[in-house]
Amino acid sequence: MTFAGWVGPAGNCKGETKYVDAYGVFNDVVVTGWIEIELKDYTAKMSLDANKLQLTSGTTCEASKRTCIGGDGSTAFWSTVDTGDCGLNKYSVIYDGFMDKVEDSGEKDVIYTLETEEYAFALMKKYVESVCGLDLIHSEHPRLLIVENAGISPMLRKTDLAAQNIDQFAYTNAKFLYVEKHLKGQLKEMYYKIINSKCELERQVLENTLSIATSQPAEVARKIMKEEGYTGVVAAEVLHIVKCTRVEVHIRKTNECYEQLPVSYGNETLFLSPRTRILVGNGKQITCEGRMPSMFKIGEQWYRSLPDIIDAPQPEILAPREMPKWKYVSPESLAIGGIYSERDTRKLRDLIVFPLEKGAVLNKIRRGATGQQVNTDGISISPFLNEKILHEIAESTWSKISAGFIKFGSVRAGIIGIFMVFRLIKLLVDTAIHSYALYELYGFSILLLGAIWDSVSHLLMHLGHQRQHREHRVARNEGNYDPTAPNE
Repeated sequence: MTFAGWVGPAGNCKGETKYVDAYGVFNDVVVTGWIEIELKDYTAKMSLDANKLQLTSGTTCEASKRTCIGGDGSTAFWSTVDTGDCGLNKYSVIYDGFMDKVEDSGEKDVIYTLETEEYAFALMKKYVESVCGLDLIHSEHPRLLIVENAGISPMLRKTDLAAQNIDQFAYTNAKFLYVEKHLKGQLKEMYYKIINSKCELERQVLENTLSIATSQPAEVARKIMKEEGYTGVVAAEVLHIVKCTRVEVHIRKTNECYEQLPVSYGNETLFLSPRTRILVGNGKQITCEGRMPSMFKIGEQWYRSLPDIIDAPQPEILAPREMPKWKYVSPESLAIGGIYSERDTRKLRDLIVFPLEKGAVLNKIRRGATGQQVNTDGISISPFLNEKILHEIAESTWSKISAGFIKFGSVRAGIIGIFMVFRLIKLLVDTAIHSYALYELYGFSILLLGAIWDSVSHLLMHLGHQRQHREHRVARNEGNYDPTAPNE
C-alpha cells in the first residue's frame, strides 16, 4: 500500500512533496507499506444504569453510541443490550426453585429463607412493585428481588451467570442479613422454649398443689403465696387463703420429741407447725430417733430435736433436674453458601485473581519450555488434553511398548534356541555314555532304555555294581574251600 507519492505500473514513481509521520518530516519521498488489521471478540462490562461500557484497554465509553476508540488506538463496536419491554432483561436470575416463606404474626413480617449446600440467605419482605403483571417483592437489600411463582412467567428464566455480573457487595451483605435472621430465629426459639418450660412447670405445681387442698389447706396456701404465715380454709369448691399475724415466740425445752417445734408465746405453751409456721395448741408426739430426727430451719441455720434443740448439718437441697431442650443450630452452609452458588463465586475469584497470576503462570511455562527447574504446584495441563489427544498418546505409547516386548521376545527366543541345542547335544552325549555303561553291566537288554534318563541310569549302574560286588565276594568265599596247586 502506498502512503505517500505515486508508483506507476511500469516502475516509475513520483515523490510526495512533504510527508510527516512519527519518525519525522520527509520531502520528495515515496512511502509504501502494509496495514495489519486485528479482529478481537470479547465480552466487556457494561453498566445499564450509568450507560457506561469498559473496554479491556481500560477505556470507558458511552454505551449508547455503540462505538468507541480505545486507549491503544483500536476501534471497538458493540450492540446494546435490549432490556425488554418491561426492563426485566437487566436482572439476572440467581436462584430458581422452592424456598421457605415464614410469616410472623406477632411482628407482621414475611421472611423468605433458603438453606442448601450451595445457597444460604434470608430476606425480609418490604414492599411489592408490579411490573408487567409480575409482583417484584423488594427486600432489605435494594438489589435483591423476589418473585413468587416465577416459573409460570416466560420473562424470567435462569441462565448461566456471568462472572462480571456477580456483585460481591450484594453477596457479602446478604450473608450478614442471613446471619442476623438466623440469630433472631434462634433467640426467639430459645425464648419460647424457656417460657414453655416455665409454664409447664408452674402448671404441674398448681395441679399438684390443688390436689391436696382438701387434706392440707395450710400447705397449699404456703405454696400458692410462696412464703410462710398463710393458712387455707376449704369451703365447698373454693379455698380461702388467710394471712396470720406475725408474733414473737421462744423455743421451750421438753422431754419428748414432737413433729412440731415446741415454743412458748407469752404464758401459753404452743407448737410451731413446720413449713407453714402456724402456731397450734397441740403437737404430734413422735419417737426420738437420733438417726432420723425432726429438723427445723430457723433463719439460715438447721436444728434437730433429740428432744433438746441442737445444731444440725444442712440436708441435701433438691433442685429441678430438667435439662434444657433448646440447642443452637449452626448455619452449616454459611461458609460456602449465599445468594450465589459456589460455582458462581469461583468464576468471580478467577476473574479477579487471573490478572495477578497471569505473569507468574507465563513465567513458569517459559522456564519449563527452556528446560529450567519449575515448581508446578497450581498448574495443570489437563484442560489442553482432550479425549482425542489422550487416545493418540495411549496408542503411541502402547505401540512403543509392544515393539519393545517384541524385540525382547525375539532376543530371548534366540537365546532359548541356543540353549536348547546345547541341551540336545548334552542329552545325546549323556545317552551314549550311559548306554555304554549299561551295556557293560547288563549286556544288550531292555534296560538300555534307562540311558535316556540320568536318574534311571545312575540307579541301574548302582544296582549293577552292587550285584558284581556280591558275586566277587561269593567267588572268594568258595575259593577258600577248594585249594589249588600249581601245575608241574
